[in-house]
Amino acid sequence: MKKIMISLLALLLLAGCTDTRKHRPSADYPDEITEEDSGRIYSAKRLVMVVDKGTDEEAIRKLAARYGMTIRYLMGDGTIAVFESELPFSADDLSKIREEIEQADFVQSAEYDYIIKLDDPITPPLSDM
Repeated sequence: MKKIMISLLALLLLAGCTDTRKHRPSADYPDEITEEDSGRIYSAKRLVMVVDKGTDEEAIRKLAARYGMTIRYLMGDGTIAVFESELPFSADDLSKIREEIEQADFVQSAEYDYIIKLDDPITPPLSDM
């Protein structure tokens, strides 16, 4: 009986220690994701949020931690937060995380962190001068 109880306790401990996050980053994913329709590139590790003014930093930190991310930057009097993961997410997972984060009461919007490269083609506006 004692062995059964110890086995059950060990099983419960192991079950309680497993990672229950639905979306997991992986070193197998690329660091950048290219949108199929526009060709724009964004980070597979970061999301940019606009939050309500006066939102408690701890609430923002808990939201980031829910997805295995940390706060990389807090800007604009704490109304802009950049979440970052050590490893990249897949395009599908990052999209789902973005949608879930936007549902938080204090989040106004969540966006991808688009990357602009210096060699991107630019069409300057024509001037009448």
